[in-house]
Amino acid sequence: LGMNATDNFGVTGTKWYVDNVEVAADYDGAPWSRTWDTTKVASGSHSMFAKARDAAGNWGTSAVITFTVRNP
Repeated sequence: LGMNATDNFGVTGTKWYVDNVEVAADYDGAPWSRTWDTTKVASGSHSMFAKARDAAGNWGTSAVITFTVRNP
């Protein structure tokens, strides 16, 4: 999982959500990325969005994307 996040106060953390459940977070700084194990969800269609927090404590939310998982 990865994202580009910018803010005039500076980004201090990010979170990723699959099917409205938080699956990863990164507070280590850019580049904002984490690994995610697709076997934690069933094969099929899923939705994902990300959130980013700025230094003032405000959270922004990305657009929702859909994707397909094909686990062995």
